[in-house]
Amino acid sequence: MNGAFTVADGASGKYTVTFRTWLPPGNVMDGEATAEYNTECPPAVGGVVEPANTFAVLVPWLAVIGLVGCIGTVFVVAKKRRQ
Repeated sequence: MNGAFTVADGASGKYTVTFRTWLPPGNVMDGEATAEYNTECPPAVGGVVEPANTFAVLVPWLAVIGLVGCIGTVFVVAKKRRQ
């Protein structure tokens, strides 16, 4: 008796296959086979990989730099007017 089973690519874990065969004349043969598959990393859950929008990532930092520059300019102008 022989047989085979397949496991999807990227799958990992422990799989147990149980089989039962009837042999003539009416004898029953039971068995169990266990196989363990371990992969380097778990399979992906789903989603789409896209590159990051560089401008969208930098906008908050550009706003902070602009705000600091504006505040600095206000202080410099106010100090020069006092003199």
